[in-house]
Amino acid sequence: MAARAVVAKLGPDGANADLWILDAAGNATQFTSTPIHEGSPVWSPDGSKIAYFSNPEGVYDIYVRAASGEGKAELFYRSTLPKYPNDWSRDGRYMLFGVISPGTNMDVWR
Repeated sequence: MAARAVVAKLGPDGANADLWILDAAGNATQFTSTPIHEGSPVWSPDGSKIAYFSNPEGVYDIYVRAASGEGKAELFYRSTLPKYPNDWSRDGRYMLFGVISPGTNMDVWR
């Protein structure tokens, strides 16, 4: 698998970020292009998918999209609390993500 990174980059408005994939040569390919803030991207263990947060419904939910950029993002997990993906289990069965909860600040879920 080629060495790649996925990063969030603020847009011209300075408030909303899109995701970009960088290759080992430093070439950047835009992965998302929406007026919505997206971030906290993490690769699946096999490199075929990228999970990230987005807020089209007003709360940061977790979405997954093919790393190739093809197809649309699929909702992975929705709730009333903001959440941020952190990592996948090695076998790809679980995702670890933070949930901002009143009273406890940040909880780790799987």
